[in-house]
Amino acid sequence: QEGTTLGRALLAPTKIYCKGVLPLMRDGRAKVFAHITGGGLLENIPRVLTKELAVRLDAKQWDILPVFRWLAQGGRVAAHEMARTFNCGLGAVLIASPQHANSIVASLKAADHAAWLVGKVQSRGDHTEQVLINDIERLTQPLATLPEQATQRVPAGKRVAVLISGSGTNLQAIIDDLAKPSSRHAHIVLVLSNKDGVRGLERAEKAGIPTQVISHKGFKDRAEYDEKVHEALVAANVEIVVLAGFMRILTEGFVARWQGRMLNIHPSLLPSFRGHNAHEQVLAAGVRLSGCTVHFVEPEVDAGGIIVQRSVAVHPTDTLDDLQERVKVVEHVAYPEALRLLATEQVRRNDNGRVVFTSS
Repeated sequence: QEGTTLGRALLAPTKIYCKGVLPLMRDGRAKVFAHITGGGLLENIPRVLTKELAVRLDAKQWDILPVFRWLAQGGRVAAHEMARTFNCGLGAVLIASPQHANSIVASLKAADHAAWLVGKVQSRGDHTEQVLINDIERLTQPLATLPEQATQRVPAGKRVAVLISGSGTNLQAIIDDLAKPSSRHAHIVLVLSNKDGVRGLERAEKAGIPTQVISHKGFKDRAEYDEKVHEALVAANVEIVVLAGFMRILTEGFVARWQGRMLNIHPSLLPSFRGHNAHEQVLAAGVRLSGCTVHFVEPEVDAGGIIVQRSVAVHPTDTLDDLQERVKVVEHVAYPEALRLLATEQVRRNDNGRVVFTSS
């Protein structure tokens, strides 16, 4: 109805039918009563039928409330599944002899219930199902316009915080991946930076993601700073922490609190070339293959269990910038992939620090 919020429509209390239905049961006009609850029309009506009988409903004969069409349209639910899940506007069904049908409808309306003649009982015959619905597609007939809330995506999956210190290119790759319609495994609830005014914060704000700056300056030690960060993560109900260019060495106590739930990415194929100058090490070593590694975070830097690796070629003529840009391309694929694996519980860290993969 106009002016009714989706929340109020979805949480409307169930109707109590006693006032209208009990007199009909007592005087014998109504033979049986089926309350349509979970299982919808297809699974509730058969409870009052013998195995030899079926009912044929006509979906044009009752008012299908807009909330059901919104559910079907917004959730892309097929008509048959709607009928198996929801009452689609029929809170209850009475079965009666034809001679009593009109008087039953009149009595129900007098008791302030909406009522219709919606179908007939028939022999089941060769039909598999006991509830047959003519014009069933009417259950999913699109609304002329969807409510504004229906076009807004509801956050789903694990609650993620991304910690940054700079431009946030890996953050952007994760934002873009989670914006895909198929990405329902996680959503970012906080982007936290130890530096104000960095590009990564702008990226988050543009995407509508809450941001917070906790400068590392002014704390007596790293443990005190990490405690402040931990409090911010807990306040946001974070489940997974993603380090995306967060230029801080975390204390052992902080890592222990988020062990198995915190990821980092390193611009080399670990365990080779650890440390902050990985690209320089790669070029100095003259290797012909490099890449990136997404791993669980451990107290020892760049030593956690490996989740995803992506490789790139190293050319003899490569400069530092050449290699860095080439590796960034695969970082933007590897990090969303690793987050998906962790959020969908296809990978975990066991008590010995080993990475365990499970099938999806």
